[in-house]
Amino acid sequence: AFLLNRSSDLSFTQGRYLGVESSAAVYGSYCYFMDNNCNLVCLDLNTMQMVWVFRTADDSDLSPVVQEENGIPYIYIGTEVDNQSSGQYNGAAYTYKINGLTGEEVWQTSQSCYTYNGETSATDQSGGCVGNPIIGMGNISNLVIFSYSMTDGLTSGNRLVAYNRDTGTEVWHYDMNIYTYSSPVACYTEDGNAYIIIADNFGQIHLVNGSTGERITYIQVSSAASGVTFEAS
Repeated sequence: AFLLNRSSDLSFTQGRYLGVESSAAVYGSYCYFMDNNCNLVCLDLNTMQMVWVFRTADDSDLSPVVQEENGIPYIYIGTEVDNQSSGQYNGAAYTYKINGLTGEEVWQTSQSCYTYNGETSATDQSGGCVGNPIIGMGNISNLVIFSYSMTDGLTSGNRLVAYNRDTGTEVWHYDMNIYTYSSPVACYTEDGNAYIIIADNFGQIHLVNGSTGERITYIQVSSAASGVTFEAS
């Protein structure tokens, strides 16, 4: 991360005007968002000046997820596999925990995913983190859970990974045969037991034990021939 003291200091953009495809996350007067040049930006909404910028290892369209821990906001963000090579290839989807006040990296980890960079953006099909993570509560309050798409090949495989929020150490993972662009959703019983729901691009909805990563059941809501897929969260 590096500090920007003037709103006119845009040298990190490499001379380009940049788009933003993520939604913004706000904590107090700080606004966090990802731009299209791998920059996680912290903007002070009172002064409209940038506070810090953290450079991720690849592109991300995710919305930053903010969680306050011991009075400090932390940002959780993951990347696609997008800018590491050309054509069809296997690369690393990176996951970060960032101090939201300073822009300092707390931990980083990654999972292997496939992707395809075509001759035009219309033919691209990016693997990696394409759905927002879960910040656990209840009996998984120590976990953050990310979804990684295309872990077994182009348009094949998906992996849910639960990390310890303090250390970034993997606690469990759940492998799916079909890839997905949907964000996982956490549901909780009255006594705080967590269950994860995620849909895939083959018309299936999975129910997973949030503390162990074991599949409880799944529902096939359409036949393969129907072409019904889930992409929304």
